[in-house]
Amino acid sequence: MSIQDGKGGSLHEGSLGALEMDGRPEGKKNGGDDAEWTGAVNETPSCPITNITEFACISTGFCVALCCGTPNAWSLTGGDMQDDLDLTDSQINLIASFGLLGLFFTFFAGLLYDYVGVAPMVGIGCITTTGGYFVMSFGGQDSWLLILFAFMFVGFGSGGAFTSVLGFGLKSLSKNPGFAVATVGGGMSLSMAFVTVLFLILHSAACEGDCPSSIWRSNLRLLAVVAFCIEAPATVVLYYLDKKKKPISGLLVETELDNESTREKSNDWELRDGGAYSSDYRQEVSGLEEDDTLLVKQPQTFKEKLSVLQTYFFWVLFVAYAVGVGGCLIVLVEMVDIWDTFVENTPQDREGWIFPISLTFSLVNCFVGGILFGWVSDVLVARGLDRTKALSFIFIIFSLVFFALAGTLIPDVPPSSLQVIVMLLLISTGISFGTMVNTFPTLVGENYDMANFGLYLGLLQVGVAAATFLVPMLSTLDYNKTGSFFGVFCLFALLYLICGIVLFFVKPPSSS
Repeated sequence: MSIQDGKGGSLHEGSLGALEMDGRPEGKKNGGDDAEWTGAVNETPSCPITNITEFACISTGFCVALCCGTPNAWSLTGGDMQDDLDLTDSQINLIASFGLLGLFFTFFAGLLYDYVGVAPMVGIGCITTTGGYFVMSFGGQDSWLLILFAFMFVGFGSGGAFTSVLGFGLKSLSKNPGFAVATVGGGMSLSMAFVTVLFLILHSAACEGDCPSSIWRSNLRLLAVVAFCIEAPATVVLYYLDKKKKPISGLLVETELDNESTREKSNDWELRDGGAYSSDYRQEVSGLEEDDTLLVKQPQTFKEKLSVLQTYFFWVLFVAYAVGVGGCLIVLVEMVDIWDTFVENTPQDREGWIFPISLTFSLVNCFVGGILFGWVSDVLVARGLDRTKALSFIFIIFSLVFFALAGTLIPDVPPSSLQVIVMLLLISTGISFGTMVNTFPTLVGENYDMANFGLYLGLLQVGVAAATFLVPMLSTLDYNKTGSFFGVFCLFALLYLICGIVLFFVKPPSSS
C-alpha cells in the first residue's frame, strides 16, 4: 500500500508508525490488534542528533528530567530529617514511599499530557516541585504528615513533567527511539549526582566542619530554587519548540482516493509521518492518483484506547517494569542501612561513603544503563534483534548481582573484607535502574499508538507506583526482623531471573 508524494516517490508504512520515502528500508510489520504499522527501521542508526532543533528539544527535556528526578535522592535528605525530627524508620520510609508513589503514578498526568502537550505539563511540574519542597522545609515532628503529602505533591508534578518530556523526546528524535528516551531520561538518572553536588556545595558554604542535622531544611529550599530556575524557562522554550499539531489517536484504515473531493479532503486527514508521533505533519497529496490508497486515522473512544489491556505483551511489560524498578528501589531508599549492614561506621564515616556511592550510582545509571544501552539497543533492533531480548539479558545479569549481594550476608564472612565488593555491587545496580526507566517507555513507543503515549506509559507505571509503596515497606520489615536485607535480595534475584526468561521468549507486536 502506498500513496504518491507528488515528488516522484511514494510513501510507505515505516518506522514507529511512520510513512517512509522510497529508497529507505522498510521496517518490520506490526501485528497489533488496532493497526498495521511497522517497528524499527532495519538499518544501523547514524548520528542520532542531526540539527540544532533536535539538540534543543533533547537538551531541554534533559534539563527538565534532571529536576524531575530529585525525589530519587531522598536518601541524601531522609537521614538528616530523621535525626533532626526524631522520626521513626517507619515514618521516614512512609514519606519516601509516598514521594516515589507520586513520581511513578502518572496515569492521570499521562492522560492529561496526551491532550494538552508538553509545555503545560512542565509548567505544572515547576509549580508543584517548587511549592512542595518549600512546604516540606517548614515541617516538624508534629507535622510529619504535612511533609509526607508535600513530598507526594512533588512526586506527582515531577512524574507528569517527566512523562511529557519522554514523549516529546520520542517525537523529536524518532529515528533513534532508544537513544532519544535514554538521553532525556538521562536527566533523571543523573539527578542523584546533581543533588549530591548541590548539597556538597551548600554544606561547604554553610557549615564549618560537620553540618547539623537541621541542614535538611536548607537542602530542600535549595532544591526548590533550582527547580524553579530550570523548569520555568524550560516551559517557555518547550512551548515554542512544540509547535507541531498534536497527534490524533485512532485506528489506521485504508481509504480509496476515488474522486476529487476525497483528494481535497485528504488535506485535513492525519497521516503517519516520519516521527514517533502518529500525525505531527500534514503530507502533500496533490499528486495522488484516483486508485491510490491512503492511511487515515479514525478517532478512538477511551474504551478502545484501553484495548491494550487485552494483550498479553502489555502485561508482561507491566510486571517486568514493576520488578525491575522495585529491585533498584531497595538500594535507592535503603542505601544507608544497607551500607551499615556491611560496614560499621560512625555517622561521619558513613556520610563520607554514601555521597561517593550515590554519585557513582547516578553516573553509571545515566551513561551506562541509560544512554549507552539505549544506543546499543537501537543498533541491535536495526540488525533484527528485538529490544525485549536485549532487555532480558539485563534482567538475568542483575539477578546474579542481587544473588551476590545476598551472598555477602552469609554468616562468618568478615564484612570489612567485602567493603569494596559491596560498594561495586551497589553502584552496579544503577545500570539496572537506568535501563529500566528508559527502555520500557521506548517499548511503549515501538509497540503502541504514540498518540496515546502518556496514557499507555501511565498505565504501565501503575505497577511501578505500587512497587514504590510496597518495596520500602517489605525491605524495612525484612531488616527489622532479621537485621539485614538477605530476604529481599533473594526475592528480587529470583523475580529478575523469571522476568529475564519471559522477556527473552515473549514476542512483541512490532516483530509480528
